[in-house]
Amino acid sequence: LLLFCLILRAVSIEFRSKQDAKMWRAFWDYSFFLASFLATFLFGVAVGDCILGVKIDASKEYVGTILELIHPYSILIGLLAVSAFAMHGSIYLYLRLHGPIKAKIHNWIWHSFGIFICLYILATIFTLAKIFSLTVETTCEGMRIKWKFQIIEWMKRRKKSLKKISLR
Repeated sequence: LLLFCLILRAVSIEFRSKQDAKMWRAFWDYSFFLASFLATFLFGVAVGDCILGVKIDASKEYVGTILELIHPYSILIGLLAVSAFAMHGSIYLYLRLHGPIKAKIHNWIWHSFGIFICLYILATIFTLAKIFSLTVETTCEGMRIKWKFQIIEWMKRRKKSLKKISLR
């Protein structure tokens, strides 16, 4: 799907200028928008999945389904990526254009910035909550293993000291 979106972006740019009809140009403009939006969203979903981790077996192959990759956290990170790109694009246009359209784009900047900040705060809260719970589980499991090794070492030392006492 991601590869299709990236190819559609290039095709949209190429075919847009082949005819002067308004419907033709509108179709390819919309295709370019949709492909760009979906590609950015899918990249964000992939980053969200990488943050939380994916199921990989011993041969380093993915063992889950496609639907397991799409969960609320990855969708949130995908929307965050789209909002960041929209904000970046509106700022770029504002800096490059002149005239009455610049005032219109100025409003887009603040709208995209507001959406980005809201999603950023939400993603930060979810990330800290998820990562903290994963860290606590890992730390607790690590503590259990560490305690097991310490107990085994203590028992070995105790056996050695008991042997010394019995030899005397």
